Amino acid sequence: MNPLYIAAGASFILGASGYFIVKFWIIPIFRYKKIKQGILQSLSFYNNRSVEKIIEPDTQQLKDISGKLRQYAAQLTTCYNESLPYKYKLYLNGSNESPLEASKALMALANIKQMDHAIKRADSIINFLNL
Repeated sequence: MNPLYIAAGASFILGASGYFIVKFWIIPIFRYKKIKQGILQSLSFYNNRSVEKIIEPDTQQLKDISGKLRQYAAQLTTCYNESLPYKYKLYLNGSNESPLEASKALMALANIKQMDHAIKRADSIINFLNL
């Protein structure tokens, strides 16, 4: 057999396996980490406020943050359930990181109007995601 055919076959196999590793392992993990960073940036809104202050429900900034939190909750659930590899889910469970619980807490946080409750909920989200 010609060595050129062996090299072509080996390069095809390596290229195909590299494609699948990148497509189904690396990209979903990076997407998950990007969602976590977005959540952390959105939670900074609650960490920079005083506990005594009550948020006005009609504030445009609060509506924007609530919308972002709902989007991140949906993205986090979708990413965890549909695209993360099984071995990475096992790793997350082993490191006491629970994205589904964080997603539930994000949805609840999007509806909270009192700052002291919101700060407690934001801290629980940070603990759920190990941020």
